[in-house]
Parts: sequence; structure tokens; C-alpha cells
Amino acid sequence: PAAGARRGAGAYFGKLCLRRSCRKFENSMEIGALIIVRGLVQGVGFRYFAARAARELGIRGYAENLPNGNVEIYAEAERGSVEAFLKEVRVGPRSAQVNDVKIEWKTADHSFRGFEIR
Repeated sequence: PAAGARRGAGAYFGKLCLRRSCRKFENSMEIGALIIVRGLVQGVGFRYFAARAARELGIRGYAENLPNGNVEIYAEAERGSVEAFLKEVRVGPRSAQVNDVKIEWKTADHSFRGFEIR
């Protein structure tokens, strides 16, 4: 076994699980999602809405206005949290009108410590 690992303990080292039967590891895989939100989503508090929802769900990433009027969001967390976040984003704040949400699934790169508004 690796240094510091107890035999049969299912020790985790970063993303590596030392036992094939480590279901906990498989169920807690983190993913990333690059999200583009179209509609009336700028000037209506959409990024702040997204940031609040992200913080409540433990999402890391950012929300940023794009020059074409869309909002770009990068969200990273366990899959269930990201999917719950997407449900919120599809609705948006009361003052917004979400017409379309595009999602590109990514491998989590763990480059964010929290959620920021850009």
C-alpha cells in the first residue's frame, strides 16, 4: 500500500481510491458545467441570484455578463448539486426572462475556492 495507507482502509489520495469497492468515491465525483443563459438576463440581478443559489448549494465557479447579452456561468461541485443549481438557473430571479440554457459538461478542475461574480 501507499505510504500512510492502512491495508483495506479504502484510503483516498486526491482522486485515487485504493480499493475497487469504494462506492463513496464513485458517488461523490465532482463535475463542471459551462452554462450559457440567454434571454433578459443582464441588468436584472441574474448573476447575484446565481451566486446566492451557488453558495447555498456549495457550487464553486463564477457568473459573468457576456458582451452579447448572455450570462456565462461555470459551476463545479458534485453532480447532484450542479443539477439542483441548473434548476434554479433555468428559472432565474423574478425580474429575468430565461429563454434558453446551454450546458457543456466538463471535468472538474478544482480551480475555484468559492463562487464569484465577474
